[in-house]
Amino acid sequence: MNDAYVLYKMASQLRHDVYNIINSGRSSSGAYVYILSYRNILDNISKMFPSSDIIINLPKLDYGYSISENSKFIGLYSATGQVESFLEGVLDDPDKKIDRLKDEIKQIKEENLKLEETNRLNSESLNRFINVEEFPISEKILSKIPTNISLTLHDSLRAYGSGSYSACICVSRNIIQGLVQEQCAKNDIKETGLNKQIDALISRKIIKQKHNQTLLDTVATLGHRSAHPTTEVFTKEKASLVLNGLLILIDEVFT
Repeated sequence: MNDAYVLYKMASQLRHDVYNIINSGRSSSGAYVYILSYRNILDNISKMFPSSDIIINLPKLDYGYSISENSKFIGLYSATGQVESFLEGVLDDPDKKIDRLKDEIKQIKEENLKLEETNRLNSESLNRFINVEEFPISEKILSKIPTNISLTLHDSLRAYGSGSYSACICVSRNIIQGLVQEQCAKNDIKETGLNKQIDALISRKIIKQKHNQTLLDTVATLGHRSAHPTTEVFTKEKASLVLNGLLILIDEVFT
């Protein structure tokens, strides 16, 4: 295919030269030299693609003396265009391929910039919660939380305080899932999966989204991973994130 590409470039250059001659009005003589170049290209194409039916139909340019030079140049311009079209059909022009790849790279870079910006904004939002070390729970909220949830919440806080971060995340996730499923049952929401259920509660304005939804989504994902076999290390920061998400959800549901 490299040889075909060379022939393609030769045909393109020949067509370009003939076009310039026609435009400049210099086509009164000299067509024979350019026709020889064309025939050389055509001969090489025939050897390269001997079984192609299209080759038979490419112009041979067997011009006699009765044909004017101007007509010969015009015919040559048309013939080289047909050769170009044929060769474009049998090879992918490297120059065009490079241009396409450049466009694809540009698009990928633009998408990466958008993703980086989205990740930056999400990180800034989440970092407001990740570094919290204390988890104050008001008496007002405690008075509205069912006793079983209150007791389990204290288990989660104790696990966090003792450095059992995987246990903290797993227990917190169980509370979150229990709260979400309870609200879905009360409001006849049939969605399955914690993330979808949270989204449904938000769309119904049962969770009023006073807080950061990205946090709730991340909490649900972390909790899901902690409840299944994994090699992931659950750090203090991740446990802090999940606990804050739990308190946000309790605040949304009970206040």
